[in-house]
Amino acid sequence: MNKVLQINLGGYPFTIDEDAYKQLDAYIKNIRQHFAGKDAYEEITTDIEARLAELFQQRLENRPIVSVKDVEDVIARMGRPEEFGADSIGDDDSTEESTGGSKSEYKTGKRLFRNPDETVIAGVCSGIAAYFGISDPIWVRLAFVLIALSGGFGVPIYLILWAIVPKAVTASDRLAMRGEPINVSNIGKIIQEEFENISKKVSEFSEEMTNKDKKEKFSADLDYKLDFRINQAVDGIGDFLRKAFNSLGAIWKPILFIIAIVLIIMLLAAWVSAIFAAFVSPPLVQHFFPEHTGMASMGFISMMFVVGIPLLLTALGIFRLVFGTRVSSAWRVSLAVFWAMNLGFIFFLGSAGVAQFAEKASTEHRLTMDEFNSDTINLEIIDNTDNRRAVFSWLDDDDIILPPVETTVKIRKSEDEKFYIDQEVSSLGSNYQEASELLDGIELPFELEGNTLKLKNWISVKEGSKWRNQKVDLTIYVPEGKYLHALPWPHTNSLRISGYYEDRNTTLYSFIRESKVWQMKADGLACTDCFQEQEKEEEKELEEKILKEEEEKLSMIEE
Repeated sequence: MNKVLQINLGGYPFTIDEDAYKQLDAYIKNIRQHFAGKDAYEEITTDIEARLAELFQQRLENRPIVSVKDVEDVIARMGRPEEFGADSIGDDDSTEESTGGSKSEYKTGKRLFRNPDETVIAGVCSGIAAYFGISDPIWVRLAFVLIALSGGFGVPIYLILWAIVPKAVTASDRLAMRGEPINVSNIGKIIQEEFENISKKVSEFSEEMTNKDKKEKFSADLDYKLDFRINQAVDGIGDFLRKAFNSLGAIWKPILFIIAIVLIIMLLAAWVSAIFAAFVSPPLVQHFFPEHTGMASMGFISMMFVVGIPLLLTALGIFRLVFGTRVSSAWRVSLAVFWAMNLGFIFFLGSAGVAQFAEKASTEHRLTMDEFNSDTINLEIIDNTDNRRAVFSWLDDDDIILPPVETTVKIRKSEDEKFYIDQEVSSLGSNYQEASELLDGIELPFELEGNTLKLKNWISVKEGSKWRNQKVDLTIYVPEGKYLHALPWPHTNSLRISGYYEDRNTTLYSFIRESKVWQMKADGLACTDCFQEQEKEEEKELEEKILKEEEEKLSMIEE
């Protein structure tokens, strides 16, 4: 049973075993004796005690008492007195053996600080240079300037780093900034260097002042004071921004928590959708990749992982900011590897899909209308009312309907006195032979009944055919002097119909009206009854204008 004592070390209270206290007290006295003749004696010993307190806090965690083992390990990490030129605190071989053997196991990682020794504005660039081992911070400063001048985020990034990166105040901070071991020898060395630099600067300043006249002395003194005030202002702004960020953290944490919950809900919705698509998609996917239906369905699941894993990691990152939770590095690496595998699989499917559309085949055919005796051809568009909203849907379980935009219709002037229709059917495929075979599966989207040409605003391919961007282009030739009657068209129609109109190749939808008659003339189509309506509208506007003027005159007379 040992006694315990209460001590104050580096401004922190500790409960320590009596034997451990004796060893620690001897160690600190030895350090004080070693640095007693130095100019920076107080600063060195204060920093060393602060570092000792920090190491004890790290070791104890939830334990209440500092033991002899704790003291020995901390001394091993800080360095024994004889290692930096002081007298030994004891000759116990066993102690030296246990502490000396563990000394090399301690590693000090670098930490990012603002470097106050080489500041231009706030020491951010010099701190980054020290962290990455760049000897001259001018290169980091140039990088920030170039990013700012090129329209990047150099200035806001600098301000954010200024606010969140702490300033290297103590010797321990400066050593951590450089990645050097934080031990007694290095702490004493760096503080002594600082005092020597300060003494050197003071000597240089005094010598310079003695060689100048009164005016130069006044100017130098003013510059010094101004520089001092600027540094004070810079530090004050940095402290203010840091406090502002800490205050905003309390406000943003609930918002970030809500964002994380929303991301998780989105992830679950995407997962359910992907599973549903994987089960429902095979009948549709087989029209794209009949040989690889299962692999294409797996693509839906892979897409979910490619989108979902970043969402999940973002949500976990927010939880870490809000609650301080951590995710093991092994789990993060596993997720990253799995995400990369799914991304590679999607790229593989994509490249395989693109290869299926490598070659194009087309065929042309002219439909003569020798038995067509009327001077007017009616143009009627049939809407697919059962499948208006579907990009792909089945018709009678035999055909698949392709998007309406795959059919284009052109209106042109006939070279003779006859109506006729040119049709061009095209398809893509992995090779020319496959593309040519797919042409036979396309059902033409029109039929002629009497003098009415009925156009479907979709095309369909037979069951068993692949979708390879099949298209049907129609050209309707109307003889000069004869007519095209545009019947009322459905609102869902999306056929691309174009024709020459007053010497301009334009889209009929820009001027055509329902139930209007168009005559083919030498320079293109012309509406035969559009002007009558225009005249009626103008007459109506004129009557309304006259009536309004009469009402104004009557009101003036009454007044």
